[in-house]
Amino acid sequence: MFFKAQKYIYAKAQNLGKRFGFDLAYYMVNGFWVTLSQVVGITASVAVTVAFARFATKELYGQYSFLMSVFTTVSIITIPGLNTSVLRSIAQGFDGVYKKSVRYRFIWSLLGTPILLAIGWYYFYKSPNLGLAIMLSSLVFPFYFTLNLWAILLQGKKDFKRVSIFVILKTVVSSVAVIISIFYKASFPVIFFSFIGGFTLTNILVYFLTIKQLTNEKEEFSWKKSGLKLSSISLTSLIFDYLDKILIGIFLPIEYLAVYSIATGITGSIRNLFKSLVSTIYPKVFEMDVKQLFGIMQKMLLKTVLGVSIAVGVIILVIPYLIRFLYSDKYDDAIVYAQVYLVIIPFATVVNILYSYFIAIKKENFLLSVYNIGVVLNIILFLIAIPIWELWGAIFSSLIYQIILSSLYVFYWVKYRHPTLPKGEELFL
Repeated sequence: MFFKAQKYIYAKAQNLGKRFGFDLAYYMVNGFWVTLSQVVGITASVAVTVAFARFATKELYGQYSFLMSVFTTVSIITIPGLNTSVLRSIAQGFDGVYKKSVRYRFIWSLLGTPILLAIGWYYFYKSPNLGLAIMLSSLVFPFYFTLNLWAILLQGKKDFKRVSIFVILKTVVSSVAVIISIFYKASFPVIFFSFIGGFTLTNILVYFLTIKQLTNEKEEFSWKKSGLKLSSISLTSLIFDYLDKILIGIFLPIEYLAVYSIATGITGSIRNLFKSLVSTIYPKVFEMDVKQLFGIMQKMLLKTVLGVSIAVGVIILVIPYLIRFLYSDKYDDAIVYAQVYLVIIPFATVVNILYSYFIAIKKENFLLSVYNIGVVLNIILFLIAIPIWELWGAIFSSLIYQIILSSLYVFYWVKYRHPTLPKGEELFL
């Protein structure tokens, strides 16, 4: 009975998708698995945050947020733009790129160890536990960020089911380790290392399980150059996601960062969910010609943003009850910050959708220019606003940045609706 219903729904989705000009059945199936992994990820993230809120001090949670921000920001040296360029190559059948990209990223990631050791040594004299935790994190840094390319391999093969299963495994292992260490009042270095240690061990295991998916040694030679360009774009994303937290940790009492992390965490989870859903369309997008792609984007953009905006309105109304229920009245001061910060989501949605369009038509130079402007704008806004207006400075700086970025995306999306590619270059990626 279940399988008959499943086939019926799948057939209806295929027919409906043909009417609207895209593979709805494909998005439903893969969207389900991506959504499942994100729901588990959000649940695990909330569980970790609740553990900090209920069983630890604001100072401890502030230190955890600060170190996660520093640790992730240093990942820019691992050439994060490889995620998109390698995904594009594998989706086109160039499996030979995968092992070379892993080696290339690992070599670059080795630079992270001395960088984190130096940062940890500096903080050791100001806050011994924080400094020690940063130095310990340097030991696993190369493996933490390099071997997670297994997810890109499976996405390129359109195997979103296995991606989701392995992501769930990694999330559960690392989150349970952190919650246990918090519950038993472990020191901060032990708490942080339990998270990155569980994450890294799972990455190593899954990497060797998935490498059998490679079917050929074919290689295209633009992946490295493209990955370097796209890494500049990733720098802006990292700055937007983490520079505010780093600056709050530097300029304001560390307890302020705990409040800010609670306030922005819900928006961050929603953005990550939508970003992951959008990633399911990448392999399909990279197979389309420009005319077909622009038509689909035109149909889905306004409807998607409108739906997201309505959902955000509902969340703004319920967020006070949600924060008090999860984190107790200890974090009541995070409520109004969270409500305002949620306004970012519709603008971020525009950026996430149109990003795939610009990648598909090979407008990396345009993306690079826009994101270079974004880096400078973000840094200036945060550096001026946070010391003066504290948490409100961080909130409104983020909102202004997203409004400007999404406006530029829409303007140039219309401008590049009939792009011309270099002579001899295909319209397919």
